[in-house]
Parts: sequence; structure tokens; C-alpha cells
Amino acid sequence: MNWIEQNWAAIVGGGSLTSIVTYIFNRKSSRADFLTKVEDIYNGLADRLKLENEELKIEVQTLKNDFRELQKQFNCIQLSYTDEVNNSKIWRDKFNNLEKKYNVLEKDHESLKKEFSNYKKKHENK
Repeated sequence: MNWIEQNWAAIVGGGSLTSIVTYIFNRKSSRADFLTKVEDIYNGLADRLKLENEELKIEVQTLKNDFRELQKQFNCIQLSYTDEVNNSKIWRDKFNNLEKKYNVLEKDHESLKKEFSNYKKKHENK
């Protein structure tokens, strides 16, 4: 027991030094582990972002291709519509011309009917 009392300071002092060294080593090890974990998280995030970026690029390209196809279809429809409008104007003009001619013919017919009626009355009286 005497020996413990005499070496008490050395035991506690040495233990403290060992504790301090262990603490510092564990702290450095913890920092290294922490940095490794942060680096792993960062690398995982970077990989996911790269993958998402590639997926988005593919999706954007698909959308661009779809847009081009829709634009082509729209252009064809627009041209067809323009042709149809032009054709309808042509047919409307033809119809209007025919209607005018019909009205003129109808008037002429009515006037001829009157003339014939008058002619008939004149010749019947003779």
C-alpha cells in the first residue's frame, strides 16, 4: 500500500497523459471518420446529381424531339387550313357568281313569262 501512495502521482499523472493522448488520437480518428463520412455523402450526392442531370438531359432531348414533331404536324395542319380557307373563298365566290346569274335568269324568266302572256293574249284576241 505504501508503494501506491508513493507512486500515486506518477500513476495518476501517467494515466492523465495516456488519457490525453488517447483523447487526442480518438479525436483525430473521429475527425478522419467524420471527414470520410462527409466525403462519402458528398460523393453519393454528386453521383446522384450526375445521374439526375443525365436523366434530365435525356428528358429534355425527348421533349425537344416531341416538340419538333408537333411543330411539323402543326405546320402541316396550318398549311391545310390555309388551303381550305382559300378553297372556301374560291367556292364562295363561285357560289355568289352563280347566285347572281340565277337571280338574273329568274328575272329574265319572269319577264319572258309576262311577255309570253301578253303575246298570248294579243294573239288570242285576233
